[in-house]
Amino acid sequence: MDKYLGLLGLPAADRAKTHGYVVPLVPRRGGYVRKRVFLVGDAAGFADPVTAEGISPAIRSGCLVARALAEAEMDVDRAAELYQQSISAEWLPELAAGRKLARLFYSSATIRGWLMQHQGERLANAMAGVMMGERRYTDHVEAFFRKIKGLRRP
Repeated sequence: MDKYLGLLGLPAADRAKTHGYVVPLVPRRGGYVRKRVFLVGDAAGFADPVTAEGISPAIRSGCLVARALAEAEMDVDRAAELYQQSISAEWLPELAAGRKLARLFYSSATIRGWLMQHQGERLANAMAGVMMGERRYTDHVEAFFRKIKGLRRP
């Protein structure tokens, strides 16, 4: 770092402490509203299970809170119920599907290597579709298992 700063003509930086944070890839237990505080994003354990990306899930879950509050006409208790329902219906199945795909992809270097070598472009396009909101992990998991069932021997 000091060499780089020197190349830029900047003084050496004071040593800073570095910190890390474990990205929660599994939704928290005990609900997503606590003492009238709505948990979203990483606080709720909603990071993407394949990429560990957290901004999109934070925005998406924040939008679900806003929708719940609007539908409940700012009645926080009713909004909490609506938020829990929408998370259960819309978000938890998506996270579960993503975890299945992540386990498949990350569990074996051999499988991962084969997938990247033979299906790399398709995988990249599929991930781009998920990131752009055009597809969901649930779509991919359903299609994958339909193909696997089709490969069974009679």
